[in-house]
Amino acid sequence: MKVSTQRLTMSLITEDDWSLFVSLHTKPQVIQLCFDTPDETVLKSKFESRLTPWEANSNTWLCMVIIDKLSGQKMGVTGFHLEDGIAEVGYLLLPEFHGKSYGT
Repeated sequence: MKVSTQRLTMSLITEDDWSLFVSLHTKPQVIQLCFDTPDETVLKSKFESRLTPWEANSNTWLCMVIIDKLSGQKMGVTGFHLEDGIAEVGYLLLPEFHGKSYGT
């Protein structure tokens, strides 16, 4: 599954995205307003849960890697989760991509 916009491509997260996931969950500039740094066990569990195949009626996250179309650089992740009729959407971007209107 891929989603494209004028500037971005988003594709399903894979095991190869572990280092990106760690960076996004441990860099102070990324997490300072979101959450405290998780320990490695919690982070690994969180990552593995994002690898679970997603279906419209599942309780798992649909997690996608955000890629800059021009450079091909992976710049963050975005996700969608639906539980008990309540949707949660989120994203994390590497600091070098902050302030470029990707989240608005």
